[in-house]
Amino acid sequence: MNATCWIISVLCASAAMAQTPPPATQPAGSRPSGAVTSRKPAQLDIYQDLIREREGPVPILPQKQSGSGSSAGGRTELMVEGVVLVERPGRYVRLDGVPYFVFEPAEPSQGELRLEVLRNQMLELMQREAASGNSEFIVSAEVTRYEARNYVIIRKLLRRVRHGNVGP
Repeated sequence: MNATCWIISVLCASAAMAQTPPPATQPAGSRPSGAVTSRKPAQLDIYQDLIREREGPVPILPQKQSGSGSSAGGRTELMVEGVVLVERPGRYVRLDGVPYFVFEPAEPSQGELRLEVLRNQMLELMQREAASGNSEFIVSAEVTRYEARNYVIIRKLLRRVRHGNVGP
């Protein structure tokens, strides 16, 4: 009999606990004063934190400009700094002592693009090859921009070989 009473009292207590709502749904005033509660920030605090985050450093983004001197055809729209030109054919030329790379147009309707080459080891190799008679190359390069002009820095250099009328 003692075990039966114990089982019934456990079942009644379980049913009573299942019917009471969890403490998080009770109003703040009905919680016991000794209960530990975590303080949530007020809406004003959250708003002020968001404003402080927006007042931090802001990056300066590049702007599109029109300029002259970046192409053989006169005024053109400048390319954004960081554009990568991958395996583009063209030729090395030197005008008034300044090294340029003249890219062949991707489409016949486009004019050729002439960009001043920034000095690096690839330019040195290109100049040596040009001195030996080969001025046509396939390059991968990165475009830079300074004072309304585009420049190019060569990252990869391949000698362009013509096979005459032999082709794939």
